[in-house]
Amino acid sequence: MIFGIPVQPSWLLTLGILLLVLLVFQILVGMRKIKFGRKTFVYHRWVAFTILGIAIVHGFLGVLFSYGFRVF
Repeated sequence: MIFGIPVQPSWLLTLGILLLVLLVFQILVGMRKIKFGRKTFVYHRWVAFTILGIAIVHGFLGVLFSYGFRVF
């Protein structure tokens, strides 16, 4: 539990899939397969910060879940 909210395995799965999709998007923008005009690298940078934030939350929930903070 985190602040009284149970950690669900579906949260970890959802965040992992979201990270994978964002990573593929990040790679395609970096290779310039997806273009946004002059704002391409602005989006590239913001997606990188988003990936970092979601990865931190995903890792934190994974550690809590693996150490037995499970509520089914």
